[in-house]
Amino acid sequence: MFRAGSTLNVSEGTVGGTSSLLLGGYGNTADQAISFSNTVITGFDIVTMFQNSFFTGNLNVDGSSTLALAGGAGTGINVNGTFALSAEGELNLDLTGFGALTDGMSVLSTTGLTNISSIKAVFADGVAGTITLSNNGRDLVYTAETLLLWAGGENGVWSAENIWTDGGTPATYADGLAVSFADQAGVATSAVQLDSEVSPGSMLVRNTTTRYELAGTGVIANTAVTKEGTGTLVLGSASILGTGTTVAVNQGVLAFGYDTDLPATGITWGAGSSLGAANGATVTVNLGTVTNPAFSLAADTNSFINLVTPSDLTFGNNITGAGSVRKTGTGLLKLTGANSGHLIVQEGNVQIGGRLHCHQLGQRRFLRHPAERHVPDHCGQQRPPHHRFRSDSGHGRI
Repeated sequence: MFRAGSTLNVSEGTVGGTSSLLLGGYGNTADQAISFSNTVITGFDIVTMFQNSFFTGNLNVDGSSTLALAGGAGTGINVNGTFALSAEGELNLDLTGFGALTDGMSVLSTTGLTNISSIKAVFADGVAGTITLSNNGRDLVYTAETLLLWAGGENGVWSAENIWTDGGTPATYADGLAVSFADQAGVATSAVQLDSEVSPGSMLVRNTTTRYELAGTGVIANTAVTKEGTGTLVLGSASILGTGTTVAVNQGVLAFGYDTDLPATGITWGAGSSLGAANGATVTVNLGTVTNPAFSLAADTNSFINLVTPSDLTFGNNITGAGSVRKTGTGLLKLTGANSGHLIVQEGNVQIGGRLHCHQLGQRRFLRHPAERHVPDHCGQQRPPHHRFRSDSGHGRI
C-alpha cells in the first residue's frame, strides 16, 4: 500500500507482491503525489489508482493484473509519465469504483500508453460502454452505451414492455442493447422467462442477494454473458444458451436446472466460481476429462453433482450447498478443499485431507442414497447414514 505523499522509487526495478496494491487515496492536497521511476509492478491481482492523487514517472504493470481506477469522484486520473503493460496484451480495467462516467471523457491520461492491444472494462451496475485508446495513444477514453437493467421483480418476461429500465426510465428490450441483472431490493429469486430468441450486445449478471433463474423456450444467441457477484444464476433448460453465446463465470454460482454433462466448451470458470445443480437436476463432471477445474461445487437441495473419477484424482476446491455430490468411478478421489456439503460414495474410495475416510462398498459398489445403507468406514466398520466426517481441510457428511 502506497498512500499519498509516498514514493515508489525503484529505478529500473520490480515491485512484486500478491493480492492488492493500493496507490494513493489519502492525505492533504499538497501531499497527494506518488512518484514512479521506471517501476515495474508484478504479481498483484489488482492495482488500484485513486483519483485524488497525482502520479509522476513511468509505470509498467504485469498484464495479468487488473488495473482499477477508483475514488468515486468521476474524474480522470493523470499520470505525468508513461503507462505500459509488461508485454503486449489485454488490459483488464475495473471502473466499478470510478464514479459517474461521461461520454467521451478520459479515464486515464498519460504521456504514452504501450503494449495495450485490447481493453476489457468492468463498470458499475447500470453503466455500459467501451474503453478505447485515444488517437494520440495517450488516453483511455470512455464511450457510453445504452444499458438495460432488469426490473422484473420475482417473475417477468424478457420481451415484455417496460420491464427493463434505462437510466431509471422504464424501457423495452431490443436486440443489440447491453443488458444487466443486479440485486433487486426485497427480491430473493427473480424468474426471467424467455419466449423468443434474443441477442443482446452483452449480458452481465452481477448479483449477491437476488438469485436469477432463466427459463422458457427462448434462446440467448451470439452473446457474451458475464457472471459476477457471489449469487446464483440458474440455466433452466438446455436451449437457453444458443449458438455463439459464451459464459464467463468470474464469481458466484452457475447452476444447471436440467440433467446434463458439464458442457465441454463455451463456459470459462474463474477462481471464485462454483458449479451448481438446481431444481432436482443432476450435473455430471468427468474429472478424467475436466482436469484441474477452477470451480467449487454447490448443489441445491434434492439436486446432485456427479463426480466421475476413472483413476486416482484430486479435487482441490470446495464442496458446499444443501444438495449432494455423488462420487462414481473406481479411482480414488482426494478432497483437499473446505468441504461442508453432502457426499454420496457410489464407487471407489474417498480421501479427505491426509486421511482415508471411506473405502470400497463391496463388489457391487453402489449406494443410491445414504439413507438406504450404512457406509463402511475404516476397513469395514459400519456407521449410521449421514455420519459427519471431519478432516484437516474441512467437514461434510456422507
